[in-house]
Amino acid sequence: MKILIVLIAVLSHCNSNQGLQENEPQMFRYEAVTRGSLYEVTITEDSLKVRSGLKGMDRAGRKITSEEWEQLLDVSGSFSLSEMDKFKSSGEKRFTDAAPAAMVEIKSPGGTYKSAEFDHGGAPKPLESLVKAILSLAETVE
Repeated sequence: MKILIVLIAVLSHCNSNQGLQENEPQMFRYEAVTRGSLYEVTITEDSLKVRSGLKGMDRAGRKITSEEWEQLLDVSGSFSLSEMDKFKSSGEKRFTDAAPAAMVEIKSPGGTYKSAEFDHGGAPKPLESLVKAILSLAETVE
């Protein structure tokens, strides 16, 4: 009987860890677009790539540290990935080209999650920390 209880405990622990891995992000992407202009930041566990300028022609990148990656994982853990598309924008400047239209995309083994569009510089409250972290990392690319 004790063996059965131990076996059930071990299996349930393995299943709970597997669920965590399904939603652990593998890629973060921030995109801000306006007429003819693109600013895109893509971050994976080992790289940071920035595209900008007219149609995203200018490209740059670098490796990221494990500390930088962990920081992104920490801030992305403050909200549910499946709820990202429901976060409301605080402004509507993107509708009149007063601000680029921005969005965040996160890929994990469990799927791809995209936010609703928002004004560049005006992320919804739950995404603010993540967007700030992504953009501050992008500023370190030469």
